[in-house]
Amino acid sequence: MSIAAEHGVSISKGIAADLLLTFTATMVGRTASQFLVGWIPVAGNIINASTAASVTEVIGWAANAYFEKTEIASKSN
Repeated sequence: MSIAAEHGVSISKGIAADLLLTFTATMVGRTASQFLVGWIPVAGNIINASTAASVTEVIGWAANAYFEKTEIASKSN
């Protein structure tokens, strides 16, 4: 919702949740990471935390790109 607001778009929590679902393909990587290395003490936790941070970053950038395209498209019409 904050990223949308930065682009001058006001969205509800429901719409934000729907958009998040479109970006969830990146969550597959986090799930795979948890499954593959979650059983390793300490190192597994470090890898899972790094993966979670990366996934969050990717979702943020994907949302930013989405709203940037939407903003450009609305200005050109």
